[in-house]
Amino acid sequence: MKLTANQWIKKVHTYLGLVNLTILLIFGIVGLSASFLKPPSERERAEPEVRNIDYVAPGDLSDRALVDHAFEALDIPLTQPAPDWSIHRDDQNYLGFRLPTPAKRHDIVVFENESRLQVTTTTLDIWDALFRMHELTLNHAAPDWRTQLWALYIEVSIWSLILMVASGILLWLTSRPKLRWAQLSFAAGIISFIALWAFSR
Repeated sequence: MKLTANQWIKKVHTYLGLVNLTILLIFGIVGLSASFLKPPSERERAEPEVRNIDYVAPGDLSDRALVDHAFEALDIPLTQPAPDWSIHRDDQNYLGFRLPTPAKRHDIVVFENESRLQVTTTTLDIWDALFRMHELTLNHAAPDWRTQLWALYIEVSIWSLILMVASGILLWLTSRPKLRWAQLSFAAGIISFIALWAFSR
């Protein structure tokens, strides 16, 4: 049986919703956790694991170059080069940086004179892990196939959500455009967005 345009739109809308089920649940959980949970600094955390790794630092490198060299030597799964904001020197002039993953945080200190790296690994709680998963995109994912796949899913879901909105509006306009509650809901959403945008400038 040949499907009408409206039936095709319904199918597309339904399947996009099913594809986005997981990510919408994560978005919702992350949003609620941000509203009701204690800040990360006030929540109990697992005891960090501290280990020392032999490391010979090449001479005469900039901080950025030294961090990149140490990153390559460590080769920690699911990580990417340390973000610039995490690179710093402490009161004793030791170079430190951070390598985050979706579920863990690795804080590294380079002891150049002692030929070692100190790696402090903190396992994040489920809420922090979900938050990191929800914000992971292809521009920020580590070059590991696992994070790349998840980031691709996030990217697809973002575009799918836009298509869900468009297909939902089309379904409304092609089926019951004069439905009063639909008209009021649409108007309320648009007015709320414009008002919030105007008041927050």
